[in-house]
Amino acid sequence: MTSRELFKKLRTQHRQLVGPLCRLHSLCQSASFCAKPVSTPVINFDKIKELYCKKKGIIHMPPSVDAISISHSGNTFCFIELKSWVKYLLYTKDVNADSINRQVNRYHFREKLEASIAICSEMSDPDFFNVNDFAYLIVTDAQAQLRIDAARSFAMAMFSLAETSSQCWRPECIAATNRAISKFRGINVRHISCQDFDKVLAGM
Repeated sequence: MTSRELFKKLRTQHRQLVGPLCRLHSLCQSASFCAKPVSTPVINFDKIKELYCKKKGIIHMPPSVDAISISHSGNTFCFIELKSWVKYLLYTKDVNADSINRQVNRYHFREKLEASIAICSEMSDPDFFNVNDFAYLIVTDAQAQLRIDAARSFAMAMFSLAETSSQCWRPECIAATNRAISKFRGINVRHISCQDFDKVLAGM
């Protein structure tokens, strides 16, 4: 089974779980915060995992990536982990470099990828990811441009200057995430802005 075949199979079986990446972004679920929404469809893999575990009678569900997709060429199967640094910074008090590093460690990037690969391999065949190209995309909004009116109203709702603080700490969030993924070996892992998602998949 090729990457294209597996994605087509899952997309056909789970049509209700297919949609734009922005649908999974916690801020964009409640309002249109993004100044540059993306259009490449993804499949909500958290939901697929839940269905898989229910079918297999697995009580303690493993961690998993947020979504899966395929490159525009159809050659690269993409595991996608979406993290909202904007929301984290706006809701977290006393943000500093240490707290950001601790948050990155809580994301368990490697464990989520390994569990997701295991589930996909069982749904296709055990050697699927030995012969097919795949990428692990850590997608964040730390560099994203929010709509000015949405950002302003959200900051006002927080009754603070949280948005100003958020802008100051976003570079550290990017750096901390990059340090975490630099430890991966033999895996095509990329840290990208959510607003570059379409462009990245178009070039793979």
